[in-house]
Amino acid sequence: MIKKRFSQGLVLAVVIGLSNFAYAAPTTYNLDEVVVSASRMKLNLKELPQSAQVITKEEIKALGATNVKEALRLSPSLVMSEAAGVGDILRLRGSDDVMILVNGRQMANETNDDYRLNRINVQNVERIEILRGPSGALYGSSAMGGVINIVTKDVEEKGLTVGVTTGSREMSNYYSFDNGRVGKVAVSFDANFTKIRPFKWEDAGMSKMNGPKQLFNLDIDYKMDDSNSLKLLSEYSNEDLTYVSAGMRPGSAEKRKEYSAERKSATLAYDGKSDKSSYSLDVTFSNLDRGEGDDRDFLDVDVRNTVRSTDKFSLTYGGEFNRDEGFQKVKGEEVKMGIKQWSGYVYGEYRPSENFLIVPSVRYDDHEEFGAHTSPSIGMTYFADNSSRIKVNYGSGYKTPTVEQLYAGGPFFGGMATWLPNENLKPEKSDGIEISFEKEFDAKTSTKLTYFKNDKEDAIVKEESGKDIMIRPGMFIKEFMQYVNVDEASYEGVEYSLTHDLGNGFTVGLEYEYLDARDKADNSRLLYNARNTYTLKLQWVEPEEQEWSVTLWNKWLSDYRTVDNKLDGEEVNRSINTFNFVVNKSWEDNKYNAFAGVDNVFDKDSYAMRYSGRIWRVGAEVRF
Repeated sequence: MIKKRFSQGLVLAVVIGLSNFAYAAPTTYNLDEVVVSASRMKLNLKELPQSAQVITKEEIKALGATNVKEALRLSPSLVMSEAAGVGDILRLRGSDDVMILVNGRQMANETNDDYRLNRINVQNVERIEILRGPSGALYGSSAMGGVINIVTKDVEEKGLTVGVTTGSREMSNYYSFDNGRVGKVAVSFDANFTKIRPFKWEDAGMSKMNGPKQLFNLDIDYKMDDSNSLKLLSEYSNEDLTYVSAGMRPGSAEKRKEYSAERKSATLAYDGKSDKSSYSLDVTFSNLDRGEGDDRDFLDVDVRNTVRSTDKFSLTYGGEFNRDEGFQKVKGEEVKMGIKQWSGYVYGEYRPSENFLIVPSVRYDDHEEFGAHTSPSIGMTYFADNSSRIKVNYGSGYKTPTVEQLYAGGPFFGGMATWLPNENLKPEKSDGIEISFEKEFDAKTSTKLTYFKNDKEDAIVKEESGKDIMIRPGMFIKEFMQYVNVDEASYEGVEYSLTHDLGNGFTVGLEYEYLDARDKADNSRLLYNARNTYTLKLQWVEPEEQEWSVTLWNKWLSDYRTVDNKLDGEEVNRSINTFNFVVNKSWEDNKYNAFAGVDNVFDKDSYAMRYSGRIWRVGAEVRF
């Protein structure tokens, strides 16, 4: 009853706060925000009904990010929990159902989000787009929690960039060559060589993966004429990593394990336009080879057309086919995996007046294993005046189990599987709603308040299986994890942000997120989520030459639900407060750049929350 009253009161408070602006006189509004390509519609941040964020390359530079994960560490409602061995876990509004895209396209990947982000060269990133909440109508399966779209840079200006970074966790050198546009063709080539340093928590039983990896990108842009263009986007990554495992049996000795992976991908993208329509065809193929019979191919074909019949209405429709198949070795035997899916989608943009936008959409997916599913959504943006907006968005989604969760399982450590496959898994389903109010009080101050609620059915989680496996004749041990469905889960909360220009180059920002994530079957809180997250950021940019910039931020997570291994797996609530900074310096109109930064300056440590103390990094680059 208390929980229900809280939900009703929270919705009522947000609605009352927004209603003060609901009857303002119509005003022509300015649209000066970047277009969010992950929305699959030509809508910018101010228009888009769904909660979204764009991290620009300038912001990535200001944070001193040496990889994509570091570029995301100030994003509201996005938490990256470090983990040993198998990689980190990414959650958006408490949910780990987050689709990772590169230029709006899927790639062959493992289930874990850490691997996906680690195979992207941050020096080749133009911006990062984050869509929060269910995005099933846009991308179907796996986009229930949201979408993170990595947009790589366009090629226009000729130049060569050479850079180097080093720090507590990794060191790298990188190179970027752009030939500019010569006639109809522009070519860009990027290379990144990284060595991940060894790191281990004492209680983890295994270290994080460490060793060398290489990332290469070759992009070719051919502009046929003013209305037609063709792009070839290719990527290659190679990693030869190791990690230390103590096994899963008491007293077992440490062993050095190897993990190698090679990924190749290519996208051929055609874009064209006429007087009242724009159309595109994208074909993406990628292969992930982890050796020893572990090989996966992913194919995605997407064709769509946008027709603008009047100034008030446009319609986007299209179809998509993707295939995920391959082999994985399990206990010495190759297991074939394969899933195919056909999809069709329709999005509309209707503007009944110049200050009102309605965006209905629906997606139909026909999955080889799980049959047909329809994901509708509808959003609305109302411009109360030139500086105030109200947004309401409803979306449904579903997530099919991955090929690993259905058929392969593993990996295996010390004779034990970290998790078992389950061919009886059912798709997750979700329904979500959010209400937002955005306001620019003047040129110096802006704010945003969002309430969201997302309910999930048949959530896929890990739990103890209790099954026995034979490691040698007459000797059995317990396999302790298997993916299963749980009945219902709920994610409800509030996001608030405030930004103010203090003058003389100083800007202050405040972010607050409240999250109540629960298993509705027993009303228990879901693990690895903070009830409250506060972030206070202060940035200074030299007013005159803008050659110096300093970014400082303090992040506080309170009431974080986790498992304390030192207390025999008991669930506990933890809090931690970290102070961080980055200093940037440029010379000669950005020809030379350098940065230095420290995360967790005061060396806070929490084994349960996987905060491992102070992390430093420095870097420099030169452009020719």
